[in-house]
Amino acid sequence: MFRNVLAKARFSTNTTAPAAPEKYNHAMQFFHWGMGASILTCLGLVQYKQSLPANTDEEKKTVGNIMMYHKSFGLVTAGLLVPRILTRIVSKTPAQPSFAPLRILSRVSHIGMYGLVFALCFSGINMGFQNGYGVPFFGLYTTPTLPKERVNGPMAVYAFKLHKYAGVAL
Repeated sequence: MFRNVLAKARFSTNTTAPAAPEKYNHAMQFFHWGMGASILTCLGLVQYKQSLPANTDEEKKTVGNIMMYHKSFGLVTAGLLVPRILTRIVSKTPAQPSFAPLRILSRVSHIGMYGLVFALCFSGINMGFQNGYGVPFFGLYTTPTLPKERVNGPMAVYAFKLHKYAGVAL
């Protein structure tokens, strides 16, 4: 009985279902590579910053500039996240692996990655909002913040810890 089910599943001649595309569409490819480059840049900048001393004023200025770029690319990632998810929902995708464990691991890893990226974007923006400094965007703009008299230091610290742990997990 089990062999018959497998035989029908593998060699079905049902042609009513639309064929899966051979590759992702251009929008999906753009969001994939754009977010991938932005996330890797954020991670690389933080790793580089952690390797630098920050004792003199000049070294502190260098570290500050590196973090400004880290935050800017974080905003790029945040800006691409929702359109990427929406594009993924409405787009046809290539056929998934036929080996069930591989298909499941692929699904779990992608959902985990989306969750961690969302947590990083949310906590990073929230940190800037709560601490009253905002998040700079390449020195051109800074995100809105709480007024100085309403700054919430404990919430900013909590957001920092979430950001740090999510970054390590990613």
